Amino acid sequence: MAMKTISVSLSETQVNSLMASFASSGAGPSDAQLATIVNLAVDSWVELFAGRKRYRSLTEQYIEWLGDIYDQVLTTEEPNESRLFSQFGFPYGQAQYFARILRNQRLGTWRKKALQRLRQVLSGGLNEAQKAVKQDRPEERMEFQMSKGSRLELTAILSTLLDADTPGILPVRDVGTVGNYITISIAASNVGMVLKEIDKLLQG
Repeated sequence: MAMKTISVSLSETQVNSLMASFASSGAGPSDAQLATIVNLAVDSWVELFAGRKRYRSLTEQYIEWLGDIYDQVLTTEEPNESRLFSQFGFPYGQAQYFARILRNQRLGTWRKKALQRLRQVLSGGLNEAQKAVKQDRPEERMEFQMSKGSRLELTAILSTLLDADTPGILPVRDVGTVGNYITISIAASNVGMVLKEIDKLLQG
């Protein structure tokens, strides 16, 4: 059978609910995003009724659905517990778990965005870091605030450098967390090393 086109009307209640759940920076979802949400909803029911998709648990189902949402609707946003709790209505502990699982899946688009944000954050302190190294203060601590996804990428990069026996790698310390953001303390000498590795990853 050829593709069939139908129109879908959403009730005022449905629209208001979607606007509240998917609003970003004060703006609600676009018509294109709403259409994608509707298509994802229909796809999930078709897969269920066709017998092609059976979830072993609600957790598995939620993670896949949320993954689709971040991959196709919230494409510029890193999975975070703040939205899952305050806008999607999950209990906070569950929201933290889902956000962590989604970030740890390290899908290509999310990883690239996390790397790009990490590069932007560290680049802001590069001149200060280089100055500290030149003044024989390579172990001076510098603080940066970044997303939890960027923090994961920082950990992975430092592990790679350590595996390669790179000299001068010092521990990163977590200073504090606010929502989806974490403040870390890193040695000045490590800032430039990490930025070089980020450039390699983004170019590759």
